[in-house]
Amino acid sequence: MQFVGWVISVTATLAAVSLVQGPKPGQNFTQAPKPGQSLIVNGKTVPARIIQSSDGRFYVDIDALAHAIGGSVAVQSNQIQMSVPQQQAKAGQVDAEALSRDFQRASITALGDMRQWVGAVSEVITTGVPVAGQWPREYRERVDYGLTQATVTASTNGDRETGQLLQMLYTKLGQWSDTVVAERNNLNGTRALDPNALQNDRALAAIKTCGQFLGSMIVSGKFADDASCH
Repeated sequence: MQFVGWVISVTATLAAVSLVQGPKPGQNFTQAPKPGQSLIVNGKTVPARIIQSSDGRFYVDIDALAHAIGGSVAVQSNQIQMSVPQQQAKAGQVDAEALSRDFQRASITALGDMRQWVGAVSEVITTGVPVAGQWPREYRERVDYGLTQATVTASTNGDRETGQLLQMLYTKLGQWSDTVVAERNNLNGTRALDPNALQNDRALAAIKTCGQFLGSMIVSGKFADDASCH
């Protein structure tokens, strides 16, 4: 089995980490994980599979790693970028716009669920496949649950303001999903016949722009606003 990994360069004081695609020529990942081998980050065991390459390097699931340190992963055309939270303010310093660590973790998880929802609906547009089963409702319920968890953990003014932006994004995403699903159920194949349907979809563009902004803002640890989320 050929395993395509990502070589990670992490510096503790940085808020963003660039990931450079691997492996190198001739490198393979045929070695199985060693029994009982696990990854521990800041004293916490990360439930991620560890694979050792033929040159002795170790590779892990970057999504699991990012989740463990309260970060997020953004996939772009020519790179994958992992963002990690900046260091918390020193004891005694109070910032009304700061985000709590628990809220960061919960909201990043909710954003990840939203990205999966967007991907599933986008697949309907590009392939024209019929909408079978209850997966649109299941995605909605999963995201709704994630946002509820984020709301429960909100403890600062910055948390609550960020929560409002997440709810706005959730509303936009739900409306867009409902529109696409309704078109497919009505046998409207206009989007599927347009090769540039996703690129020309203004609603989808706004959703992606807001989602990317929120991802960067949340891992920065401080609330900020952006017109794309309104």
